[in-house]
Amino acid sequence: MKRNRGGIAAYFLCSALLGISTLARANDTSVEGIGGSLRPLRGEHPHLQMVRETVRLDIYPEYYDVQARFWFRNLGAAATVEMGFPERAYGDVTGKVAYKNFSSRVDGRSIAVRRQQLKANSGEGSYSALWVKRVRFAARQTREISVRYRAPVGSANNMGIMRSASYDFTGGSWQGKVEKSELKVVLHLPGTLMAGAYANDKPIEMQRSGKTFTHVWRNWQAQSGFEFLWMRTLAGWRLLHADHEPLPNWYQKKIFIEESHAPNPSKVSDAKLDFRPPALLHNGVTFITLTELANVLDVQLQERGLKGVVSTKWENGGATLRVNLHTFGFRAGRRAMSYDFAPAPTASYSVSLAAAPFSVGGRLYVPVAPVLQTWGSGVTTRGRVLQIYLREVQKAMPESGSNEKQRKPGPSLDVRGFAG
Repeated sequence: MKRNRGGIAAYFLCSALLGISTLARANDTSVEGIGGSLRPLRGEHPHLQMVRETVRLDIYPEYYDVQARFWFRNLGAAATVEMGFPERAYGDVTGKVAYKNFSSRVDGRSIAVRRQQLKANSGEGSYSALWVKRVRFAARQTREISVRYRAPVGSANNMGIMRSASYDFTGGSWQGKVEKSELKVVLHLPGTLMAGAYANDKPIEMQRSGKTFTHVWRNWQAQSGFEFLWMRTLAGWRLLHADHEPLPNWYQKKIFIEESHAPNPSKVSDAKLDFRPPALLHNGVTFITLTELANVLDVQLQERGLKGVVSTKWENGGATLRVNLHTFGFRAGRRAMSYDFAPAPTASYSVSLAAAPFSVGGRLYVPVAPVLQTWGSGVTTRGRVLQIYLREVQKAMPESGSNEKQRKPGPSLDVRGFAG
């Protein structure tokens, strides 16, 4: 089943200018094991206050471990309280019990808990349950209650496979406000990650130390859904952005994590990637997939009201990009590009490259500068976002049979000048 969890739109150059939601909660989502703060079973408790809480999520590739500690203060007479720790899931869930190894302690001592199944939400393929225990409080007593459990990582299809670890703060069912809630996320994930942290679908800042992230709320109602989302991608990844659009606000709040010694992107298994970037920077060279390069040129020419043909062709282990009378040829692993201009008597040139094209999962990444230099064009960068521009755009689109003289490329075009 599918559930639209909302999203934050960003505009990038794809086959056209498309509005896509990236690293936000999205369609086609399957999430199991969303936990949350303890809550009473029957409405807001009049005398029991959650003073503070600490929550730690240790995230691994297939699951995440949660440790949560709560300090409750009884403001009234002695009482026995039934507490329920929530569990919920939505989407195409695969099991009836999401948590593994669920346990709870009161003041450091184990306490018995039972799982109480609740009615599924009709039409959403979801279910929820409470892990229930009875806790005795003396008058004016403060007690520490903790829970531990393991939950499977959730996933969603959105411009790639987006992974998620979730937690629901539900402290608003207790008397008064929570003085302090501290959340810590520790990543045990290899490779290069695009990641983001969200509370109630809005990006939040987290303090970072290596692969540990923290966020603190103070004097609040403690009612918020939290998600940490990530996608595995290639080191040096870059996004493409339309030059007339402002950078999206969510981009400034993203968490970008790369290995200390990033591997050669051509050596990375495509099966280990959740997101295949349209462009990347490697050893000072800006690469772009041949398909995306064709899309960028096509969009920019259309925006200027120019007619022409932009196409790609794959044959004999290589690929070509054609922009009307200009043809560029590439081959993975070969540090040379062929360049042809149709009307010229001697049309073909071999142009040496500063880096060889490479293929990842059937996508050919090529140095972008040699093609753009043909028309005195280039790339501007803002952080992880590239904006490709064409200066002499008319040079790219001579009509067939025109007498325009061929612009012979230099003997060695150095793409390092276009590093982002």
